[in-house]
Amino acid sequence: MERSGRELVEPVLKGDRSGFEVLYERYAPLIRAICRDATGNLSDAQDLAQEAFLRSYQRLHDLRKPDRFGY
Repeated sequence: MERSGRELVEPVLKGDRSGFEVLYERYAPLIRAICRDATGNLSDAQDLAQEAFLRSYQRLHDLRKPDRFGY
């Protein structure tokens, strides 16, 4: 069974980064596709997606509803 956003986010907030790796693997293809549609360029899309994940990691503590990560 797939772990929920809350099950992945809460350990990250306590210092266990492995949950964020799962979130990245789960959502990276979608985020890259959205960025590719927006930029029309694969290289720019990859850079933009990486930046989006970096910012989401840095701001994870601001997330009000961890179970809604990705929605």
